[in-house]
Amino acid sequence: MQSSNDVGQYVSLAVVNGNPAIAYYNATDGDLLYIRATDVDGASWGAPVVIDTGGDVGRYTSLAVVDGSPAIAYYDATQTSL
Repeated sequence: MQSSNDVGQYVSLAVVNGNPAIAYYNATDGDLLYIRATDVDGASWGAPVVIDTGGDVGRYTSLAVVDGSPAIAYYDATQTSL
């Protein structure tokens, strides 16, 4: 789990396939990340996955489950678009 720098802004939480999951913004690198617990209690977590790194992306995340899969809406500050 990440614990240094300016990581964890604009957090959005959802339950994905029975386990808690989080989408969040890494302000240090300007990236969007996703991480999902490996158990239903959220006691154990997998490694974070970088979803987008194209400039300054990942602000104002909104995590939802769409057709059984995680989906993330977010703001791309580089392109000034959602």
